[in-house]
Amino acid sequence: MSGLTLRPLRPGDAKAVAALHAASWRSAYRGILSEAYLNEAVDYDRASTWQARLGEPGERAFGTAALREGELVGFVYVTQVSDVQWGVLIDNLHVAPGARSAGIGPRLLDAAARGIDARRWGQRVHLWVYDANVRARRFYARVGGVEVEQVIKLAPDGQWLPEWRVAWTDAAVLSHPALPSC
Repeated sequence: MSGLTLRPLRPGDAKAVAALHAASWRSAYRGILSEAYLNEAVDYDRASTWQARLGEPGERAFGTAALREGELVGFVYVTQVSDVQWGVLIDNLHVAPGARSAGIGPRLLDAAARGIDARRWGQRVHLWVYDANVRARRFYARVGGVEVEQVIKLAPDGQWLPEWRVAWTDAAVLSHPALPSC
């Protein structure tokens, strides 16, 4: 994909990451999260989350930004969790609504896999996806993710919603140049 640059997330990216994250949720989670949350609280919620995460970078997390012409169009954020069975958590993977289906998601998964390998965090990787987020679930299935369990979890808007744990036994599967677009 020409014109796309990947680089590590930095503390100065918090505002742009929060704005993209909120826009992504408004687009993908209409009908999943409450309208009140998406219209009134998501901006503040995501801003405080990303200010905290990127303001105090640690050794147990990393992120990658995808930029096109200097503008943030996607990001992935990975945390090393203490989960022997499921391994590393892809905590966030978001692509700007107007940039979807352009191959950015697979490039970010590749960056996540390479970062996990470079840190020697193990092979297993997982993430959580809302049951109703069918588009994302299809994408993860196309890139080799397996829905291994469904649980009801508390969503940011206060609802209890079904989520799937999507898992890969080998993060190297995500580091493949021919991954499909999301």
